[in-house]
Amino acid sequence: MTARIIAFVVSIVLMTSAGADEYSFEVAGFVNQEDTDTTITGNGDSVTLDSGADAVSLAGAWYYAGLSDDNGPWADASFVSRASSVFVAIDGVNETTSIAFSDPLLGTDVDIDVDTTTIGLGIQHIWADSGWFGIASIAQLEIESGTSADGDATQLLVGGGRYIGETTTLQLLVTDVDDENVGSTNIEAALRHVGRLNAIWQWGTVLRYGVSDASGDLVADQTSYGAVLNLYPTNRLALTTSLQFVDSDDDVDEREVGVAVSWFATRNIELLFRYASLRIDLPQDALNGNSVEAGINVRF
Repeated sequence: MTARIIAFVVSIVLMTSAGADEYSFEVAGFVNQEDTDTTITGNGDSVTLDSGADAVSLAGAWYYAGLSDDNGPWADASFVSRASSVFVAIDGVNETTSIAFSDPLLGTDVDIDVDTTTIGLGIQHIWADSGWFGIASIAQLEIESGTSADGDATQLLVGGGRYIGETTTLQLLVTDVDDENVGSTNIEAALRHVGRLNAIWQWGTVLRYGVSDASGDLVADQTSYGAVLNLYPTNRLALTTSLQFVDSDDDVDEREVGVAVSWFATRNIELLFRYASLRIDLPQDALNGNSVEAGINVRF
């Protein structure tokens, strides 16, 4: 739960990138499907874990000082034009997990169904002349499973940074998550840059490093690393590759490799598609899976 709410709010902050001179608003919708599975064997017996998640996300942003996409890729217009915004988002996820035992003596087969809803609200203000910016947000997550795992969590996020070049930033985010069972504090540093390769092609990158300190026994401390590379053949098109690694103190490590395409069908309508390969290393085995996401972003 802690990892999901952190990823949700940080993704909202980094998502606010829009376009067009006269535009002040942005509305986006996404659907996502994720599947993972593994079979753990030993002494001739086996346990099969099959997990899936379906998610729907809606988000909106108000660029209260205006927005321009005249300079640079349209997908990164708010970053390049230093546009301040107020943003809100709601995320609904249905997760199903099946655990099957090859021998009934090992245990009883289990099916788990969990629904989570997350609502987030925040602001990012940029002092365009000096290059300094600040970020603050709050998010509330609710879990419903009909079991003792039901509960709520609240996350507060604060951060800031500065443009150290025309289109290069250094950023630091601090998040505090508190729920009924455990809590955690996450600190993440990020470097972001957009530049030109030649007269036509442009490129961009985001490099992240984070550490998470958990206050309960149910959640392990984590260290995360991430890198994103964007290539822009035109202002209208973005091609993305990404890598993310999470190392946990409980020897449950995660790896994600993703590719994505963003294309503006018109000046103000963006279509997005992303595919990711997932691997979660467990002490005895590994979960392997994939994630597919599609979305639309409209600016007006």
